[in-house]
Formats: sequence, C-alpha cells, structure tokens
Amino acid sequence: MILQQLDKRLSRIAAKVPEKPNQEAEAAFKAIITYLDGLAARKAAGDPEVQKEIEGVSEFMKRNTLPQKFKSKC
Repeated sequence: MILQQLDKRLSRIAAKVPEKPNQEAEAAFKAIITYLDGLAARKAAGDPEVQKEIEGVSEFMKRNTLPQKFKSKC
C-alpha cells in the first residue's frame, strides 16, 4: 500500500514539472516579439505606413495559428 501511495505521489509531482522549452520555438518566439516591438516603435514614432503592416501581420497570425492539439506542446 505504501508503495502505491509513493508511486501516486511521484506521478503527481512529475505532472507538475514544466517541460523544457523547445529551443527552436523559443528562438522563433523571441524573433516575433522583436519584430512586433519594432512595429510598435515605428508606430510610436509616427510612421504612416506601419498601420497597414500591423494589420497584415495580425491577419496572418489569426489565419496561421496552430491546431489546438499542438498549442499545448509549444
């Protein structure tokens, strides 16, 4: 009985441990954030063309999201 309890407790602890981030996904995320920060800086500086680019990127991201079964793995 004690062994079952220990196994159950270890399983719960293992389930709480976060997965290691995928290095490729992490690099892609950082690149996207850097790009979006650049768009925000351009907009703040008054660039008249950046709004069209922001809308295009927004539409692209809405259309190209991962299916639900992959979202939890990223």
